[in-house]
Amino acid sequence: MKHLLIASIFFLGLFYLTSCSSGVSTQPEMNIIYNDTIPLQDKIKFILTSNNLTRLGLNADQQQLIQDFYGKRDFVPLWINDSTLNESGKTLTISIKKSMHFGIPEKRMHFITNDEKLNWIEREIYLTAQASTLIGDLNNGFLYPGEQEFRIKRFDKLDSLDFYKERYAKNLDSIFIKQGVIDTNYQQLANQLYKYCEKYPIDKTKFNVCSEDVDSLKAHTESKKALISKGYLTLENKDDPNEFKKALFTFQEHNGLTKKKYINSYTATCLNESTYSKVIRACYALERYRWQIQRPKKFVYINIPEYILRFYHDDTLRVSHKIIVGKVETPTPTLSSKIYEIISFPYWTVPQSIATNEILPAVKNNSGYLSKNNYKIYGKSGEINPSSVSWSKINGGFPYKIVQSPGNSNSLGIIKFEFHNKFGVYLHDTPNKNLFNRDIRAFSHGCMRCKDPVDLAKMILDYDSIPNKRNYYSRDSLDTLVMKSVHEELKLVSPIPIYVEYVTVTIGVEFPVFHYDIYRKEEEIISFLSN
Repeated sequence: MKHLLIASIFFLGLFYLTSCSSGVSTQPEMNIIYNDTIPLQDKIKFILTSNNLTRLGLNADQQQLIQDFYGKRDFVPLWINDSTLNESGKTLTISIKKSMHFGIPEKRMHFITNDEKLNWIEREIYLTAQASTLIGDLNNGFLYPGEQEFRIKRFDKLDSLDFYKERYAKNLDSIFIKQGVIDTNYQQLANQLYKYCEKYPIDKTKFNVCSEDVDSLKAHTESKKALISKGYLTLENKDDPNEFKKALFTFQEHNGLTKKKYINSYTATCLNESTYSKVIRACYALERYRWQIQRPKKFVYINIPEYILRFYHDDTLRVSHKIIVGKVETPTPTLSSKIYEIISFPYWTVPQSIATNEILPAVKNNSGYLSKNNYKIYGKSGEINPSSVSWSKINGGFPYKIVQSPGNSNSLGIIKFEFHNKFGVYLHDTPNKNLFNRDIRAFSHGCMRCKDPVDLAKMILDYDSIPNKRNYYSRDSLDTLVMKSVHEELKLVSPIPIYVEYVTVTIGVEFPVFHYDIYRKEEEIISFLSN
């Protein structure tokens, strides 16, 4: 035993001098790691020296936490046996490789390049660091809010790893799926993402599917390849029309599109995007939940890529409405404000840009355009008769203020929801009801158009109250105003918060819905989180 102890000390000293003399060593001395005469706990001590932990990608604070953790457990390993990973270690390795299933980009799990070449002793420490990072990220986030910058990895759950191992040794996935913020929507999306990733491969392949109206044969052939690669269609069934249609319909549902037998431009674009990119977007959506401030008990929420408005009261969804948002050239902004009044049969003061670019050319082409659409124009001294203006001589901007009178043909429709914001946008009705039947509803100049806005207004009035006071107007009052086509400003007793956000992945029926990124706002974050 005395000779064995002397040999161990010799090898320890040799390893220490070798690693220190060369700065950061490329690999621990093999005669230490593979020497059966040196106890496993001593080998772990070697790996826990600062030089080796630096080589494993850990900063000074992380090194101290790892060293303290193993010191408290007398350097007894969690994930390895004498010469290999134990069953828990093998299970954890699989779970770490599936980090995107839980909503954490795989890029976040790699502390160093070529980490697959670590020996089993290094893997013990590395797995502990990875598990702690995964748990920390799920609970605290992996990005600084609103920035493309990773948070410093946090090892704040190290002491729980023993408990997790004992309780979930055969199913460590259940540890990670239970982490995250205490929010019903977060938990539901996280569980749906996990199920989706378990069923469909996280394929990185991009395709070149064309819409059928461009090249139907190529669209059909390439779309089969895409659906097979993404796990929606099998090679055996690729030539079965019913199986192809079933696969296409399922894919369209998962991407927020109406089920169609043909490949339109939106379906083609969604097929061309890799599943990996979609899952990265889901990771980002879950991260946004971690940034989210506490919502009030009553609020209106609009998600632009989803084209949906939701009204919540007492943490309960009371009603949802389809909406139309801004075109790509005139996008709807994200914002937060408070709806302070509802206006029945509103007037519309036309923005200068619309007056110049759209109405002026129409008036030059048709002198009766203004009266036909109930527009009135005003100068400094008051209302002006359009027939007195030489429209053909006007070049440049529209020289007058233009207001559209209330009515069913008014561009704002019969209901407007007013709230302050620096963008000059609002929520309102529209006479163009047919547009609500489209999948991708981006047609406005930036404002949000609401389907069935009278129903939304009634719901808001139902819940508009403060202690000992309710709104003077009721749903019956609103019905009367609408029936009589009366312009009226209905002030709210309790202004209702409104949040307009841009989140491309939302909760679906069984799996997440990956909405078309209409404004291409998430391309940069996808690139950052992927590369």
